[in-house]
Amino acid sequence: MYVLALGLGAGIAAASAAGAQDPSPGLDLPLYTAPEPAIAAPFAIPAGDLARTRAIHCLTQAIYYEAATEPREGQEAVAQVVLNRLKHPAFPKSVCGVVFEGSQRATGCQFTFTCDGSLARAPVSWRWDAAEQVAADALDGRVADRVGASTHYHAAWMTPYWSASLVETRRIGGHVFYRMPGALGSAEALTGQYSGQEPAAPAGLAATAEPASKVDRKGRRSRHARAVPPPVPGVSQFSVWGLQVATVSERHGVVVVQDGS
Repeated sequence: MYVLALGLGAGIAAASAAGAQDPSPGLDLPLYTAPEPAIAAPFAIPAGDLARTRAIHCLTQAIYYEAATEPREGQEAVAQVVLNRLKHPAFPKSVCGVVFEGSQRATGCQFTFTCDGSLARAPVSWRWDAAEQVAADALDGRVADRVGASTHYHAAWMTPYWSASLVETRRIGGHVFYRMPGALGSAEALTGQYSGQEPAAPAGLAATAEPASKVDRKGRRSRHARAVPPPVPGVSQFSVWGLQVATVSERHGVVVVQDGS
């Protein structure tokens, strides 16, 4: 294309030198515009449904621990990925099932916060409330259309091994979002039916914990701060979308770091 443009430019210059008319405007090539991602259909869990309470809490945890410091648009995008997975045939058919998928395995947790000890960190009240509002809006049918049918994302500072096999859709804040290639990455593929039931979180995970402290925007802490359960002693596993980075354990007073693969 570049060589052709040079040749065309040379021909136009020669024609102009010979007194020829200006080339036809029809020779102008249109600017390439990347197609917008297909928009996923709205998803909602009716108010008053017992499953909705647990679904909102699981989704709030994903938004908070994955994107608490992101702008609202970034938090909405994370919520959309969870709901896209719920509706995709390759993933569980509940909000909590999607969020905690693989969290009991040494490798394979789909959302890092479910297996790296983050749940032992007390959430900041006002940030939690903001994440909870995003979760409620998502479960009322709000769609983050900029990420389309995306089912994956990662922090912008890293390049996970799986990213080359997917199609990048958008970068929002500190995350890069991806959809599956071909028909599996289209909005039409999101045909999975919600189970209507939200499973309990795996044992040892604070799936029902509320914000442990009331900290306002000025950093003031309530006198009624709740204690946070400590993580499993001696073991901390770090996984990113199924790729185990390291396992840290303590045996007889010696800290052992074992690389993942």
